[in-house]
Amino acid sequence: MPVNIYRRENLPMYADILAHVKYSDNGEWKIHPLQEHLHATATRAGEFAAAFGNRDWAELLGYWHDLGKFHPEWQRYLRRKSGYDEEN
Repeated sequence: MPVNIYRRENLPMYADILAHVKYSDNGEWKIHPLQEHLHATATRAGEFAAAFGNRDWAELLGYWHDLGKFHPEWQRYLRRKSGYDEEN
């Protein structure tokens, strides 16, 4: 079986790349790593599209829909705007 390169455990070097981050009501940061977000989106899109025979295309688009968030400028913006990392 091929390795799914988008799974978090297969890409430990990208574990700190964020899709979303927010400060929760309980005083802790809620972090959503980008690779987890992309995988979850791809899985869900594939499930919906399977009904009309397009699971593969939907999964591909799910993986690609937020690839721009890997860009260092976007990561700095996200961290600064949320207050998660005010130094960057």
